[in-house]
Amino acid sequence: MKLNLLPTTTPRKKKPASYPMSQADKDSLKQLKDMALDNISPTLPYRESFVHDYKPNTANGLRRAIVDWLKFDGQQGEPINVTGKMVDNTKKVTDIMGSQRIIGSVEYQKTTMVRGSADISATIEGRSVKIELKINSDRQSHDQKDYQASVERAKGVYVIIKTISGWAEWYKQYKTSLSVQTELFT
Repeated sequence: MKLNLLPTTTPRKKKPASYPMSQADKDSLKQLKDMALDNISPTLPYRESFVHDYKPNTANGLRRAIVDWLKFDGQQGEPINVTGKMVDNTKKVTDIMGSQRIIGSVEYQKTTMVRGSADISATIEGRSVKIELKINSDRQSHDQKDYQASVERAKGVYVIIKTISGWAEWYKQYKTSLSVQTELFT
């Protein structure tokens, strides 16, 4: 019997592709933030402490940048999680020799949320907008496609965003189209 005493190594995770924010997008986000902070409290000290280092090359970084963008522009946006509730069934036990071990397992309870929900639910100028974030080669699941179809059947807006520059472009076009529609009906 041959024993392998060398430690096994786990393969390294791939580093996410870099989609840095363009200077124009950074400036837009900073300008929106400054206007929002001026409206809240014009004499707020340490304004630079409200500046986040956005990393939009990950889904969480992109989500944070978009939700902040919406809030700074006076809109509403919130991240949606559909993972379910984590239940920790572990406990620490001590054997008769005094050694401690952790036994049990961690599992997830089934979620009560709608499967396939978008990553961000927003209200932009009074209209419901669902924002799905896809980074790198990420694709929509069957549940997400069904959810998109149900939103669009209800005349809601569903958009898939891959980069922060794609978001900035879509957002500006959407706000422009809303102002044109408002002018037509007034």
